Amino acid sequence: MTPIVSPKVGQPKPFAVFQDQFQDGSAGPKMVALPAGDFQMGSPETEPERNPNEQQHQVRIAKPFAIGQTEVTFDDYDRFAKATKRDLPQASWGRKDQPVISVSWDDATAYAAWLAGQTGKAYRLPTEAEWEYAARAGTTRPFFTGDCISTKQANYNGTVDYNNCGAKTGVYTAKTLPVGSFEANGWGLYDMAGNVWEWTCSAYAAFYDGKEQVCTRNNDAKPGPARVIRGGSWLPWPAGVRSAYRFWLSPSTRVDNLGFRLAQDL
Repeated sequence: MTPIVSPKVGQPKPFAVFQDQFQDGSAGPKMVALPAGDFQMGSPETEPERNPNEQQHQVRIAKPFAIGQTEVTFDDYDRFAKATKRDLPQASWGRKDQPVISVSWDDATAYAAWLAGQTGKAYRLPTEAEWEYAARAGTTRPFFTGDCISTKQANYNGTVDYNNCGAKTGVYTAKTLPVGSFEANGWGLYDMAGNVWEWTCSAYAAFYDGKEQVCTRNNDAKPGPARVIRGGSWLPWPAGVRSAYRFWLSPSTRVDNLGFRLAQDL
């Protein structure tokens, strides 16, 4: 990772953790400031169990941005839902510090817009490119942990191995776990592999064509193009929580292994 833009005066320094204030003085979600930089997005053809839609290519993140230190929790989202008189999403395994699940792309973007109004800061969902940049945290291997991963490092289905590396631990929780239950990656971000799928703001393209670097318009949501989701969840085998792994869903989808994390323009 090569930074190419210096932080502005008054802007959080790279990798600093900060919280914006609500109008009532309470603290918002924890965010991590990331520098601009270049990275190789996707996977090399030599990466085991890769998919054809992971074409490796150089991407420039032209501006610093911030991303949620964790996935958005039920505590975070329920505050918004109650304030805006929206239905509370169904919780299969508890609320509080569990990652919010069963939220659509519309729900996630509405939450980000509400948070922007409450704090005066430019909250949104991350682009697909920003998401992978943050997940890799300067790494180039299949996982942020290297060539293998363990169920002591992420919440995934450990009943299957990955490239005979030892990822088959036999552990399969079959549910979400509280955010931050495992070690952070090198940039201080938690659960970028496993736990829940995460919405991005980017429209899906089977062959990278630049959509991965931009947010699709909100008014494209109904029915709109499929949106990229990242990170795998508690459900996939280890190959599905690789940094390059990508999937897509209709923006109206609500399932119990799908949530999101925030981004913010700096």
